[in-house]
Amino acid sequence: MFRLFERCDRWADGWYRAEKISLMQTAAGRVLEIGAGTGVNFPYLNKDCEVVCVEPNVLMHERLRKHAAEAGITIEILDSKAESLPIPDASMDFVVGTLVLCSVDNVAKVLDEVARVLKPGGQYVFIEHVRGTRTMLFFQRLLSLPWRVVFGNCHLTRDPRDKFAIQEQFEVVARPINIGPWWIPIRPHLVGQATKKISRSGNDPHMTNECVDAIHRRA
Repeated sequence: MFRLFERCDRWADGWYRAEKISLMQTAAGRVLEIGAGTGVNFPYLNKDCEVVCVEPNVLMHERLRKHAAEAGITIEILDSKAESLPIPDASMDFVVGTLVLCSVDNVAKVLDEVARVLKPGGQYVFIEHVRGTRTMLFFQRLLSLPWRVVFGNCHLTRDPRDKFAIQEQFEVVARPINIGPWWIPIRPHLVGQATKKISRSGNDPHMTNECVDAIHRRA
């Protein structure tokens, strides 16, 4: 099964390559990847990044270490869920998530956690497939149950756009796009970045004293 996931990751990576290069080229500092899977995103990250990977499936960890070594980056692996990250507030500079919100238990909680661990001004970049329309939606509904069984709880008809819209800590810039063959049921996609807002009042509960001081010095 895990070899199937790895092959699918490598195959699909070609579809997303241009978008990933654009999204991840500015990654720096402490980088968190949620739902790291088999480590297919590692080649897009700067080798100087400190990478923390969240992957609840411990059977994937060996592949993560292998692919991190091949990409020349050092990683720390956490086997927690993205809804409950064992990471301090405002400690990450950059968060990556590709094709992960489709399979989590609670999208809103994941976005809350990403906002919590990001430093003010930090970015969360994402590529997610979203619910289709008309013929595509018909086939997504038809394939929904077997797809979830085979592909690790992936929900074909889930659409996280409404959850992004109500996440008040982010400024979101995203666009819908069709990526991959027309017959693949994970279309269309949402590609973009969510930047954590900077609170000049200093009342942000996720903002450390160091972050507040830095903002005041820049003001």
